[in-house]
Amino acid sequence: MKIIKKQGMGEVELTTAFAGDIVSISGLSKATVSHTVTTLGEFNPIPTIPINPPMLQMTLTYNDSPF
Repeated sequence: MKIIKKQGMGEVELTTAFAGDIVSISGLSKATVSHTVTTLGEFNPIPTIPINPPMLQMTLTYNDSPF
């Protein structure tokens, strides 16, 4: 498992991350955005909040204005 944090224009691999850190985690095949990741032996998951899918609709057309 790797913990990666953006730093400037690059990335830095970390050994630990703390509350408030924004990181990317690789190597967990079943984890999603709403899961709690802890050390082995600890099981106190944070209650999940449902995430709504994005709602955006765009219509692109040509310019039919006389001006």
